[in-house]
Amino acid sequence: MFVLLLILFLGKYEKLNNEIKRKRLEIEKDFPDFICKLVLLLNAGFIVQSALEKIADDYNKYFINNKKKPLYDELTQAIRNVKESNASIITELKDFASRSQVKEVMRFVAIISENIHLGSALTDKLQYEADMIWQQRKSRAEELGKIAETKLTFPLVILLLVLMVIIMTPA
Repeated sequence: MFVLLLILFLGKYEKLNNEIKRKRLEIEKDFPDFICKLVLLLNAGFIVQSALEKIADDYNKYFINNKKKPLYDELTQAIRNVKESNASIITELKDFASRSQVKEVMRFVAIISENIHLGSALTDKLQYEADMIWQQRKSRAEELGKIAETKLTFPLVILLLVLMVIIMTPA
């Protein structure tokens, strides 16, 4: 009975951990597009907060019926908190980064914070960050492709053995 309760207890947290990992992967997947949109809006003349608001508004307008994206949901929540409580956008973004535990988001928040506090060149740094994140995404896709290739090796071996049996049976 104790073992069964332990299994149920750990199974409950395993499901929660899988959900957290899935959300992190979705945030990592959507983050390069988000950075590119932000750089585009900043180059068009928006300030950081209004560019983030524009991205959140566009997501709410065009992705209502589609699958929810955790990155944009968190961004929308942060923008809503800033508007309602008059909190700092940096504070809300730092909270989001600490909740997500995605290192790209943490670097992004550090770049935005540095820009607001020190006035550094934001678009250049974000463009460099976007290029770096796209390269990481490409290498991750290549890794997953290699893993899929190795997983397909076993079924191919089975098919080869079946083919050999079929060819050798009449002989």
